Amino acid sequence: MSPVVHRMTLEKSIDCGDADIKARERGAAEPFIVKMLIILLAVLTVAAPVASSAASVVVGTTPITIPDPRGFTPITSEMRSVFELQKQALPPNIVQFGAYISVSEVQEALDDAGAPNLDRRFDVGAARKSLDRDFKPAEFPQLKVMIKTQNEDLVNKVKQQLPHFMENLNSYVARGSGIENAISVMDVITLPPHEETARSISYSLFEKFNVKNNSGTPTAHVAVATMTFLYVNGKILILHCYAEPEALAWSRTALRQWADAIIAANATFESGDRRH
Repeated sequence: MSPVVHRMTLEKSIDCGDADIKARERGAAEPFIVKMLIILLAVLTVAAPVASSAASVVVGTTPITIPDPRGFTPITSEMRSVFELQKQALPPNIVQFGAYISVSEVQEALDDAGAPNLDRRFDVGAARKSLDRDFKPAEFPQLKVMIKTQNEDLVNKVKQQLPHFMENLNSYVARGSGIENAISVMDVITLPPHEETARSISYSLFEKFNVKNNSGTPTAHVAVATMTFLYVNGKILILHCYAEPEALAWSRTALRQWADAIIAANATFESGDRRH
């Protein structure tokens, strides 16, 4: 579902003035878990998923239109295995508004015996603590400064929290497959922010981890996750795009296009009485 763990994915709980660093730390871990979950679909004997489309969400009391990423469609509860695995990787301080798989994988996702390719996927959410808060235009630049100057420290803190996440995830995997300690994280490599606009800041992660197959043999995997903090309608959304390691450039381009589409879809709201 997400690369190198989404989505443990930048759970960033932007708390009032100091942008709640803790939430963000857990978010970074997110990418690892999600990607691992994707691989585990071939290990777990769970039912399969379904797709649907939801373009409008409410963040706190603010409506935000979120178009589907081009070529992708929302994951729904009918896509049982993907949906359940994804829930296991979602941090408690993050509220997710949508997760998306490729349209080409929908049939496999709906087939109980199918094995959809989830290397590439998207999701969007927000820090739970930030839902009811309206951010002023002057506050987003402060968040961007924090990300640029403290990112390495935040990722190191996330690494310290990984054992707890992995314990919970491995317990879930063991219940469905009988495989103990199926996932182990080897490393997380964070790249510097590669793009910044008045409304966004983006950077990527490489995650290295081992996943055991049905016979208990571990195999090494690498995944990439690109993340964007997006300021829209006075809220800060967290976007993720997951991909195989050789598709770093694609993940960055695709996520930028999705962020642009979200901003465009909310242009009418922002041109009204509430200007953010």
